[in-house]
Amino acid sequence: LDEAKSMVKQYAYHMKRAVDDDNLREALKNASLMLGELRTIALAPREYYELYIAASDELTYLKSFFGDKSRHGRSCMELYELVQHAGNILPRLYLLITVGATYVESEEGRARDVLMDLVEMTRGVQQPIHGLFLRAYLAQMSKALLPDKGSRYEGKGGSIDDAVEFLLQNFTEMNKLWVRMQHVGPASGRTRREGERQELRDLVGKNLLAIAQLDGVDLDLYRERVLPRILEQVVNCKDELAQPYLLDVLIQVFPDEYHLATFTEVFATLTMLRPSVRVGSILNALLGRLLTYAEETPKAKVEFEAANVFPKSFECCRAVIEAHDDVPAKEIIGMYAALMAFAKKLQITDAGTLDDILLALAESLESKVPIVDADAVKQLTVLLTDPLETCDVSKVLTLNSFPKVMELLEHTSKREIALGIVQTLVKNRSTLTSTAQVNVLYKFIDCVIRAPEEENAAIASGSFIEDKQTAARLAEEQTIVARVVHLFKAPGDDYEIQLQMLNQAYDILMAGGPRRMRYTFPALVFAGIALGRDIVLAERAVSTPPSGDKAVSEDTEVPADANAEDEKTAAISFTTPMEVKSPGLKKSLHFVHKAITALTEIAERHEKALKLYLEAAQLAAVANLESIAYEFFERAFTLYEESITDTKKQVTLLFIIIGTLHKVNVFDAESRESLVHKTTGYSARLLKKPDQCVGAYTCAHLFWTDTVKDSASVASCLKKSVKIANAVRDTFGGNASHRIEALGLYVGILNKYLYFYDKSPEGCTAVAVDTLQALVDMINSELVSVTETRGDAVNALREVEQSYANTLAHIRQQKHKQEDGTADRYSALVV
Repeated sequence: LDEAKSMVKQYAYHMKRAVDDDNLREALKNASLMLGELRTIALAPREYYELYIAASDELTYLKSFFGDKSRHGRSCMELYELVQHAGNILPRLYLLITVGATYVESEEGRARDVLMDLVEMTRGVQQPIHGLFLRAYLAQMSKALLPDKGSRYEGKGGSIDDAVEFLLQNFTEMNKLWVRMQHVGPASGRTRREGERQELRDLVGKNLLAIAQLDGVDLDLYRERVLPRILEQVVNCKDELAQPYLLDVLIQVFPDEYHLATFTEVFATLTMLRPSVRVGSILNALLGRLLTYAEETPKAKVEFEAANVFPKSFECCRAVIEAHDDVPAKEIIGMYAALMAFAKKLQITDAGTLDDILLALAESLESKVPIVDADAVKQLTVLLTDPLETCDVSKVLTLNSFPKVMELLEHTSKREIALGIVQTLVKNRSTLTSTAQVNVLYKFIDCVIRAPEEENAAIASGSFIEDKQTAARLAEEQTIVARVVHLFKAPGDDYEIQLQMLNQAYDILMAGGPRRMRYTFPALVFAGIALGRDIVLAERAVSTPPSGDKAVSEDTEVPADANAEDEKTAAISFTTPMEVKSPGLKKSLHFVHKAITALTEIAERHEKALKLYLEAAQLAAVANLESIAYEFFERAFTLYEESITDTKKQVTLLFIIIGTLHKVNVFDAESRESLVHKTTGYSARLLKKPDQCVGAYTCAHLFWTDTVKDSASVASCLKKSVKIANAVRDTFGGNASHRIEALGLYVGILNKYLYFYDKSPEGCTAVAVDTLQALVDMINSELVSVTETRGDAVNALREVEQSYANTLAHIRQQKHKQEDGTADRYSALVV
């Protein structure tokens, strides 16, 4: 390349010297020698392009010389004949094009005659690279010489028809040369030649751009002459690289309204392309241009309907797939995705159309099953979830084709799409309003509800082994599935329909087996509790006068409800249970009981089931359903005794039981005493002494509620906790670690004493100021005894000291509080 460029510069120097001396013969001689360097076949297309640029730039100097007749004394006609005596055809034709441009500019020759003569004479060069660049030079030099509409060459120099014919002929010959490159050389160099052709393709495409830029090319001329010639060349070249490129250029360079008027011709051509051509991307590009036109033109929708654009696009997809048996699944999905987007933009979103598209897709993919290509699966996921984004969920759930498309996928891909469907519904806050919709949706996502057959077989044979990764994936998957029940919303708050939907979900989710029920049934239970809450709130709203007291307790606790965003903010008071007349509440509580029982007996999630029993007990208590509330507590206690063996879980759950029982005030004295007795017994039977201590003083709350005021029992619980803390302190002779642990218990007991001391205005006599003072003094004394603590126990001591400091700060604050005589009560306490 460097040597060739050096020779071009050398000959160009002598050519310019000759031009400066007005020596025509020497100028032509050196120009011919310079252009002779372009005859090389040793350069790759990229390198040849650099050489071509170097040589063609020098020809501009010579062209200006040709245009000045006073310097060389020859007419353009004479020059046109003279340069044809050059020895080699390639330099001869470059010179001939250069002179021809001057010939037309001078208007000595008619543009039509000169240009058609040049385009015919360039047929003499058939070496692909040489011919492509020669014709590129011809197109470049003739760009401003075409007899276009409004051009100075129009009329005598020809018409727009001549300009179009010239460009079409040049395009046709360039495309033939470009295609021929693929077949020149050994088969082993095929990949290299494809790369070289990719580098040269713009030389061919520029001819179509030049046609599109002609002012005289209107729709009629485009439809009658331009498009048929281009499509003919596309089909006849039978080249898998040229066909998609030329169609892409055609789609991009001509106006949108032209495509709207001629899209049927392009569609027909798509069925005649080579099997390996990616027809989907071409169809996407054409539909994309039509969509752009639809967005930018107000009257486009009417035009589209008149031209039957969508039905014909649909038929094109089917025809293309039928014409080529080996169209990849990814291409098929891409075509129908483009069609779906097209329908969406045209607002054609009726269920019938969507169903037809998906059904056609399923039929087209039947021979491709199972679809495992990651990109194809991703495209299919978007295609199936897109209707959920844009259409009402009730419409989508009527599509019979949905499950048929999903059946084409292997299990992993089905799972991804099923989860995508649920996530889309949740994100859009869609609602399911009937049992039919619930049934259809669960059919759509059946692959993530039921366990695969091989899993069931492995579990039955005892050979099933679940690693951490599999368990984590299942948990994530089923957590998404569980959200479906929160989409249930019966029309008009019809609780019977809501309950029917929940029962249907119960039956379907039971088929998932224990592994899946662990994650899906808690959500089902909460949906049942939410239904019961809605019933209670509805009756309470009816029975409460508008001017009534709407204040709610600070202790109000509301279970999570997925539909709460659609409801008024409301709260339930546990202090004053209210009888609910609606039979729907008992039915919902029965459903909750059934679902929790399945959760513990089949899925064996005992801890979660216990918490849910307590949650349901609160709801039953609010509605004054004492026997049902007692049943839920009884079930919770049974689980605590028989199934909860972990010490830490026992402690945590005990506090939850105490908190729930403290709120519930529906029981008669006998029932409540039985439950409280059980609870205090659980506290006493905790394994560790510190846990027993905390449990004892926490149980004190059970004896001081809104309806129960038993100071003696409160005092008994507090004294018992002090006794246990003393036992902890004296363990192993009262070593430092046990004394610090006991100190923490003492501070906790002191806080509880203060809580009940503050209840004195309500009549609580469980705590006297002398008792508080004794406890404070004992803590101060114990702190002094452990001041020399070293090692790991220091951190524990610091935490106790900080907690105690906060307690003392509270006491000092109370000393200055005048409300309810608080300052007077605390005045005798010295800290």
